[in-house]
Amino acid sequence: MSESYAALAHLALNAERPPTEWLNMGDWSGADSFPQACAALARRLHDAAHLAPHARVLDVGHGCGDSLLLLLHERAPHTLHGVTSLEAHAQRAQARVGARATVHCADAVAWLAHTAHTYDAVLALDCAYHFADRPAFFRAAHAALAPGGTLALVDLVAAYPYPTDAAFGASTASRAH
Repeated sequence: MSESYAALAHLALNAERPPTEWLNMGDWSGADSFPQACAALARRLHDAAHLAPHARVLDVGHGCGDSLLLLLHERAPHTLHGVTSLEAHAQRAQARVGARATVHCADAVAWLAHTAHTYDAVLALDCAYHFADRPAFFRAAHAALAPGGTLALVDLVAAYPYPTDAAFGASTASRAH
């Protein structure tokens, strides 16, 4: 007969809800945890966008709202809108930001193509590679920018030409298949 607590499954009862709900891959230089790395990547994006105080900002693909919360806390935009395609994420993000920002559940490309709003910055944190038509996203984001506005994104990109095994100090023959 095995002891019911031998598998340590009871440890799940001691788990606390995480304080953040980030979804990006993060900037791990100097970070000790996933939330730190994710916030660091968001800050790099915000810095690269040169966000002015009281800017009008659209954050697309923001997931459950951590990037929106960071913007509200550190950049104090005049207007902050978010667009994310998943209903559960949109609802969660809106609940977290309250009346300080407006969250829309929609395809970012389609929403941008039909919005009457203009923005000083459109931000896409580690998400634009999900868009089926990236050129359409760039066109729609450009059209939604105020004169002098900024489109800033951090995205995963593949290296081309693709790195060879030699670039990593390994030969093809030594790899296990």
